[in-house]
Amino acid sequence: MSKIESEIEKSPAKLHADEHSRLMSEPLKTLDKSRQDFRGPRKPCLKTVRNYAIHGFRGVRLESVLLQNTRYTSAAAVARFVEATSAAPREVAK
Repeated sequence: MSKIESEIEKSPAKLHADEHSRLMSEPLKTLDKSRQDFRGPRKPCLKTVRNYAIHGFRGVRLESVLLQNTRYTSAAAVARFVEATSAAPREVAK
């Protein structure tokens, strides 16, 4: 078990059981490094990715875990997030 995985086990992270088990089975990377996993010519800035993880976008939150003041996610979690937000209905401004 890696150092990150052992910290996740001790972490009081507020994740659903399925999110936690999925993230545990995937290689984790910091949010800064996960920016490269977003498709397109322009990668989102770190603040945007952090907001996706904490607040979500279109009702979908990027799966992540906070360990020792560093938030981690995985490439697969980013792919699930992009797929879910692409399929989510857009809100129409009035």
